[in-house]
This record gives sequence, C-alpha cells and structure tokens, in this order.
Amino acid sequence: MSCSGLQEIVPLDDEWNVRASPSALESRNPIRELLESLNVPPSHGKEKISLAQGDPTVFGHLRAPQAAVDAMVTATESCMFNGYTHSAGSQECRMYEPF
Repeated sequence: MSCSGLQEIVPLDDEWNVRASPSALESRNPIRELLESLNVPPSHGKEKISLAQGDPTVFGHLRAPQAAVDAMVTATESCMFNGYTHSAGSQECRMYEPF
C-alpha cells in the first residue's frame, strides 16, 4: 500500500560523513577502556551481551516483538499518522491512567 501524493521515495545514504572534532578525538573513556580490557569467557556457550556500548539493540540482541513491528508497518502504510500529534499526546494514550 502506498500513500496518496507520495511521488518518490528517496533512499537514505548508507554512511554518515561526519568528522569528529579535535576535542572528541582527544577524549577517552576510562570505564570503556576497562570493560574492553576484560576477557570474560562465555557462560555455557552463550554469547555475552555488552551493556557498556550504549544501545544494546545495535547488536541484535533486543529485537522488537513481531506484533510491534507489524503494528508500526500498518500505521505507517495507513498514512493516518504522518503528522504531529496533540501536545498532550494522542487521545488513545491519554485515556490510560499513569502508573
């Protein structure tokens, strides 16, 4: 299904061409250096999940449930949710009580 009025899909670049600043090049992270120096053998043949890298989803260990992926695809293909939402959130989300 395609959105009416959508004439062309522009592919995104595969790479970013952003240069690091001199201060970023000179910075270091001692905690990361310590964690990278550890050599911990896997437990029972399982691969370790690095929690020191920021976003653990980069490694494919924390995939979204298929139902969530399907819901996002359906919402995107419907072209009904492409704009801004109300500043207080959507009506569907506001009907639930906070925790």
